[in-house]
Amino acid sequence: THAAPEVGSARSFQSLDFAKLALTSNSWTYLGPSETGHLVTKSAPQDAIRMHLDEHFLPLNFTLAGTFELNRVPLSTLPVATEPVFHSKTYQVQIDKPINDPTTTSLVNLRVQGNTELVRNWSTASAVEGGWQIENRRGVVRAAQDNAEQLYVREELSYPVSHPAIVRLAEQTNLRNLSHPTIAQELTAFVHNFISYDHHSTMQSVLDVVDSRRGDCNEYAELFTTLARALDVPARTVIGLAYTDENAPAFALHAWNEVLLQGQWHAYDPTWNETVVDATHIILPSDQGGLLMALTSLQELEFKVLSVQHLY
Repeated sequence: THAAPEVGSARSFQSLDFAKLALTSNSWTYLGPSETGHLVTKSAPQDAIRMHLDEHFLPLNFTLAGTFELNRVPLSTLPVATEPVFHSKTYQVQIDKPINDPTTTSLVNLRVQGNTELVRNWSTASAVEGGWQIENRRGVVRAAQDNAEQLYVREELSYPVSHPAIVRLAEQTNLRNLSHPTIAQELTAFVHNFISYDHHSTMQSVLDVVDSRRGDCNEYAELFTTLARALDVPARTVIGLAYTDENAPAFALHAWNEVLLQGQWHAYDPTWNETVVDATHIILPSDQGGLLMALTSLQELEFKVLSVQHLY
């Protein structure tokens, strides 16, 4: 056993920042003993963590931003996933009727039912008399922060931009000397044709996707982001909901991309080969806490289709 520190004392530890691919120093504060051992906390913007430690100061449990909780369990008790995350009914919102020809939708209006307060921080949701409503339009662009161009061309653990396999594939696209809008459009088709859709795919690294050439929407989006950055085009993967009738009419978890063009984020969907995404693409909050809250509460929601408009 170890002697407990004084309550309120802090100590810094280094850990790997996976986004920056660098060591970072974090300060943890000792809150005091608990029934299982000890309680410590780390506070950072949008990332408040409380961790329970055992008597040997090994992690037992932690909560993230008050919305997400992980517990240490024996390896033998871990469940085996029966279906991929992006096809799981756990991450779907049921709707009352099907939407015909979703890829041609220009406007979708949905009434939120169930635990309606959960959508309060969704950018597409607004308060109306008696509850909340989602209005989503085709091809919406979003303003970018000032340093977005530098942030979203960098190499990260998920986006191995300088790896020889990525460099070779980026050169195979023959897009390097084209304008950024043209690269984004052509890259959408390139990734769409490069990967064969695999309904049963589990999450792979980008390098595995380059080898297997199979995956679901997550693999399409992550490869797009990586190749775009390898071509010096600021890009990112976004997580949201999109219409599906795979099992029943619903809005299911989906991944697509945004590319920074002239100070604004423009959406592209390589899975469905859309250079202007349709109105059924509903983006979820991008901050860590907001996204985790959305993902863990989708089953508490239902959508009622109020109106749908199409391009023709």
